[in-house]
Amino acid sequence: NASKRLSTITKKNKRKTTISFSTGEEWLTSSDNYHISVKGAFLTAFPQNYEGELRILEQTLQVVKSGTVIGEIKGKDLIPQQALAMSCLFRQDTFPAEDVSYKQALAYLRKESTSLNKSTPLGYVLIKYKGVPLGFVKNIGSRLNNLYPSEWRIRSRYLPEELSIMLND
Repeated sequence: NASKRLSTITKKNKRKTTISFSTGEEWLTSSDNYHISVKGAFLTAFPQNYEGELRILEQTLQVVKSGTVIGEIKGKDLIPQQALAMSCLFRQDTFPAEDVSYKQALAYLRKESTSLNKSTPLGYVLIKYKGVPLGFVKNIGSRLNNLYPSEWRIRSRYLPEELSIMLND
């Protein structure tokens, strides 16, 4: 269990604090090729091969986003982010995973309440549909906290019963 000390700026008192926790490197397929940095409350992975180019761009441009956000620091916890689940950098075996049905997948993507098997371990769980990662939930025993971004949720009530053409059924 890799643990590092990182410095971040707290939002409340604007002073630097040092936090010790898992840096999320174990969540990446080839962490040696990526530089993990703290940007606000978020951990970001950026390819080491292109760090020089990024620094040059940052000197002349306002870079809005760079790299893949892999986690958010909240207190002493590192919460996996949606960008990690969607990334090709993600090592899926680092989290317990649960394959869900079509209806459960839609409920997850709508941020509606859903349930998992009773045998699913507590903590962060990767939700998959037909082996494809959808995102994370936090299993706290009696219920699930859906970590799917609210602004991405499906709002439409109309959806086909099945997507067999797209999913090669």
